[in-house]
Formats: sequence, structure tokens, C-alpha cells
Amino acid sequence: MQLGVKVPLWGGFSVQGGFALKLWTPRAKMTREEWAAHVPALKKAASQANTVRKRQKMWFDNEGFLKIDDKYRKHGLTAMRFPPNSGDFNPIENVWAQLRKDLAEREFEDLKHDKIITTQQFRQRVAAILHSYSLKGPGEEYSYLERVVRGMPARLLKCKKNKF
Repeated sequence: MQLGVKVPLWGGFSVQGGFALKLWTPRAKMTREEWAAHVPALKKAASQANTVRKRQKMWFDNEGFLKIDDKYRKHGLTAMRFPPNSGDFNPIENVWAQLRKDLAEREFEDLKHDKIITTQQFRQRVAAILHSYSLKGPGEEYSYLERVVRGMPARLLKCKKNKF
């Protein structure tokens, strides 16, 4: 995810609706070697997501530097490819859109009150918002992330029906 021009945040959530990875990097676009250095963090996040499969599936868009399938296999991961920037096929895009909206609302409040936050405070804000997506609200059966995951089959059927 790139929240605007200079915020290179990568992340993902588990099938159970927990946000499993928040990875800040120096740049949004990396080399394959730079990304490969983060594969152990992906494996750790997948393991913490309580996935019971021996080989865990990781969904990625088609960014060139993410195409290191041999490295994923070496760490017990399977890469699944989705079209870039498609909320229909790549559910994390829906999360990034919601995060941008929620951050914009908070930034507007900051501007109204002449408040300036540090980079560390911004990262803490992002982490808090992402964590909130895995929590159920009052009277809700599912968290936001669980609803995104549960809605995936219907979105895929709709795309198939529309020959997307």
C-alpha cells in the first residue's frame, strides 16, 4: 500500500479477519532482493494468523518485485496472484481504501485544531486503525476484515457473471 506518495506500507490480513502484517519500508518500490529479505516476516505473520495448513497461501498483486515464488516456497508459502488495484479480486485494496478514508478524516480534524503529528505518531495511528478493523463493533456479528473476507465469494461470482 502506498498512502499517498511517501508512505510505503505493506500489509495483509488473515482469513480469520486479523491484520497479520504491517511492514513499513524505506521505499514503496523495492528490488526483488529487498523484498526477499522480508519473506521471513511474511512467514511469521502467516504463522501467527493461526493458519493450520502446512503450506500457507499468500495473495499478492502482480508487482514485479513480488514475483519471487522460489523464495516463498523455500519458506513454506504459496504465492497467489491477483490483478493489481482491483478491490474485486484483491481484497486488501478495499482495506487500503478504507484506511485512506479514515486517515483523511483524522487529518482533517488535526488541521482544524492546528495539530501536527510526528512520523511515529502517524505510524501509531495507522496501527491503531488497522487493529480496529479486526474488532467487532457493538451488535456486529463480524469485524470489518471478516466482512471483507466473507464477501469475497460473492464479489468473484459477480465478476464472473459480468465477464470481468
